Amino acid sequence: MYVTNADDSNGKRLDNGSWSGSIGMVHHGEADFTAAISLDLFRYHVGEVSEIIFIDEYSAAYKRPSVQSDIAGFVKPFTPLVSERPCPI
Repeated sequence: MYVTNADDSNGKRLDNGSWSGSIGMVHHGEADFTAAISLDLFRYHVGEVSEIIFIDEYSAAYKRPSVQSDIAGFVKPFTPLVSERPCPI
């Protein structure tokens, strides 16, 4: 059965020593295992850590580009790359 936690997080250690998130579910016995968590020293000591079973692919995240004003925009049509191209007319 596939179960998700209420706060939809990997988990963090709370002030009283308990854990939240998916690590907390494993720690409290609500789940047998969790997948795709970032492991740190504190989470390492909560349960047993297995070897990497499967890596599908690597990915990267970046900020979506936004439209910004460019003060030099009026001279860019005269750059060598643009001005050397033949006119299709």
